[in-house]
This record gives sequence, C-alpha cells and structure tokens, in this order.
Amino acid sequence: MDDFGISPVATPGAVALVRDGCSIRVTQDLSLVSLAARRQPDAVKALGEALGGELPDVGKSATLDGRLISWVGHNQWFVRSTGLGPIELATQVAELVGEHGYVTDQSHGWIEIEASGPATRSVLERLCTL
Repeated sequence: MDDFGISPVATPGAVALVRDGCSIRVTQDLSLVSLAARRQPDAVKALGEALGGELPDVGKSATLDGRLISWVGHNQWFVRSTGLGPIELATQVAELVGEHGYVTDQSHGWIEIEASGPATRSVLERLCTL
C-alpha cells in the first residue's frame, strides 16, 4: 500500500500534497451558501427560474449565471462562487430567490480541494469510497 504523507498548509491554494503523481490544492476564495426550497407548491421551479435555469437533480451540478449549483439533498443545493465574497454571495442569492427559499452562508464550514495527476484515483481511494 502506498504511503501518502500529508502536510498542513496555511495558505489556501498552496499545494497540500504532492506525492508520486498526485497533487492536491485547496481552492482559493471559495464562497459557498446553502439553498433550501420552502415547502410551497412550485418552490423548486421558482428557485430555478430566479437563478437562471433548472436546478440540478440528484448527484448533479449546473452552472447558472456564473454560479456553480450542486444538489446536496432533497430540495437542497450548494451555490458556489469564487468571484464574490461570502456576504455578497449570500445577499445576492437571497435577493434572487426571495420568498421561495432559505439561504445560509457555509463558506467557513467547508473547503474544496482540487486533485490532479496520474495517481489521483489511488489517493482518493484511500480518502473516500469511489
């Protein structure tokens, strides 16, 4: 079994791990909000229209008006941006969805990593179920 050493990194975007063909980086300037549909008829449809298209279904993501939106649960999504700060993203999404949804900033509770290189699958197999 491969021995992958992981070193702590203080700077987002810096390489956290480089080992035998795999590098992992933390995404810089990530803003993330959760979006939940209210329990109203047609709330999901109204949210999609407000955000610029149809919201993604189970296990899918979609880019709507420059925001990456990922399904995370029944009538729940993450809205991701690297171009806006956390407050700006939460405010923008809340204004767009109005009474059809609930918006909560998640930026400081999650990180996003980028893994690349020929050994990426081997590293990820040790971290999670593929």
